[in-house]
Amino acid sequence: MKKSKPKGLTIKEASDFFDEHDIFEFEDVKEITDIKFKLKKKKYIGVDIELYKCSLL
Repeated sequence: MKKSKPKGLTIKEASDFFDEHDIFEFEDVKEITDIKFKLKKKKYIGVDIELYKCSLL
């Protein structure tokens, strides 16, 4: 018996769900091949530990 996929799951919920279910239980599954990501570069700078401690006060 084919089932419909659950919708609106978090990654954790989906992971837990598919720990107990098989992808082939669903009739409308298709492979996604055109995924795009927008990554942002981050810059890190060194800060003197004493200056950092003063900022926590």
